[in-house]
Amino acid sequence: MVLTYACHSRIRSELFTVLFLAPLSNERFSAFSMKKEVRVNYQTACYSDPIEVWSVLQNIEHWYLWTDVFGKAKWISGHPWSIGSRFQAELHYPTKVSLDILVLTGKPPHEFVLVAHGDGVTAQQWISLRRELPHGTCIRSEYAFAGSQKHADAAFRRNMKLMCKRFVDALCRKAESMRIGSTSEAVSLSKSPLPRASNMTGP
Repeated sequence: MVLTYACHSRIRSELFTVLFLAPLSNERFSAFSMKKEVRVNYQTACYSDPIEVWSVLQNIEHWYLWTDVFGKAKWISGHPWSIGSRFQAELHYPTKVSLDILVLTGKPPHEFVLVAHGDGVTAQQWISLRRELPHGTCIRSEYAFAGSQKHADAAFRRNMKLMCKRFVDALCRKAESMRIGSTSEAVSLSKSPLPRASNMTGP
């Protein structure tokens, strides 16, 4: 199955995909060994440099200031964003859950993988910040869920898609609001289409 993802400048192109995998073959999610998982993907174009997007994302203590998806968060072990470090976060949307999150691997600010545990569900998240123009970023977030039976319910999948979208869109808005530059620069950037992202293949 071929999935096409695209980031455009004038109209943000968004594509959701939910796949039932048995098991996941993508090595980004090799930490999972369950028989059935649910995967959710979302991406959008952001008119901000990857470093600027990362500067917003890396400060977990301030997430609650720009998104309603999370409440307070704090680091509990390890150096922030180093492999093996852990933080706790209050998930507020779509429901209130306390999460314990591990930094599994990654190369900030370009990509990293997190593993979260809470309410009987394990979620693995891959985030990519890919430069599309000198001042543009394609933000892509991919989740894989496994655990209790409820993770396979249609309502759960729908809520997870909305959660992913709300968080990524809020991140993009915050990064764009912090962009340093003139109005003319922003107008010039908005008129330059971001190139299409490459096709991806899935099972």
